[in-house]
Amino acid sequence: MRLEEYSSKDLDHLGIVSAMCDEIDLVNTIDRLIPPDPRAVLTAGECIKLMVINGLGFTSRPLYLEAQFYEGKLIERLLGRQCESVEISDDRLGKSLDRCYDSGCDALFASIALKAAIKYNVDRTFRHLDTTSMEVDGEYVFDDQKIPLITFGHSKDHRPDLKQFMMSLICSQDGDVPLLAQTIAGNTSDKTHFRETLLELKSQIDQETGKHYFIADSALYTAETLKETSSFVRWITRVPERIKAASQLIHEYTKTDLKEIADGYFGIEVCSTYGGVPQRWLLIYSEQAFTREKKTLERKIKKELEIRKKEIKVLASKEFDCECDARGTLSSLEKKFKYHKIGEIQITQKK
Repeated sequence: MRLEEYSSKDLDHLGIVSAMCDEIDLVNTIDRLIPPDPRAVLTAGECIKLMVINGLGFTSRPLYLEAQFYEGKLIERLLGRQCESVEISDDRLGKSLDRCYDSGCDALFASIALKAAIKYNVDRTFRHLDTTSMEVDGEYVFDDQKIPLITFGHSKDHRPDLKQFMMSLICSQDGDVPLLAQTIAGNTSDKTHFRETLLELKSQIDQETGKHYFIADSALYTAETLKETSSFVRWITRVPERIKAASQLIHEYTKTDLKEIADGYFGIEVCSTYGGVPQRWLLIYSEQAFTREKKTLERKIKKELEIRKKEIKVLASKEFDCECDARGTLSSLEKKFKYHKIGEIQITQKK
């Protein structure tokens, strides 16, 4: 009688993560961009897949514990071929990450994201483009770069005292699926970056069929960007009020001039031209936004009044050498007022 030995290994939810990687063809996509080294036991694509499985495995194991994580796991089912956990080392995974960096992480991410979007039929008609700043501490030296990645810049989190780098992201409106991710210098201007991003995507946009729109904030609305990109891309943005025509339009129309387009929303369509590009503007009035902004303004007015009362009380207790000095100090203080003015002034003379 022949006895067969059996052993059990945990797969848990990792099989679902592995199957999702296979559906978007993660390994082959990476290996096409980063040709495998014939001397390597694992390809770059397989290493990235293993790290994704670990990262989405609800664990925070560092790279040097990756082999320990896969002990007792059915690796051949995850990779589709025989592999031992001892072959998964932090050195091998680290070299794979270095090769991804040398190849270009932006292009790598875009290729994988496009595969996933096509596979799951993500609607890419409307794409949202924006940036955010990420603050960091410490000293960073970039001798090989003319423009350092980590530097001081405009902080969107209001921390100008910290160095930062910026993340640029394009997402689909359908499911907020990231389609393009970039790491850019911390002092990059959105106005310049948006224009450069659209120009880089020109060849890809020209190959796509159907209508596609890029949506961004008012940093997209510059004469240079409109001139260089409007011939091959459709865009939706907010016209900044610093544009004279926009400021005049806001003061020209009242609520009674607008048509109700939804519950609590009124609007009117206006044709305009800026940067030599014909456009369609939509002036919107929102009752909800008006009520919200009114309450916010009232809070600001009340807060300023409390602060200024204390300042005036302190000023009133001071003595000055002459009336001219007193009025001058009061005038300097009044210039700081945003919502208030000083009305009646009483000056008491002491000999």
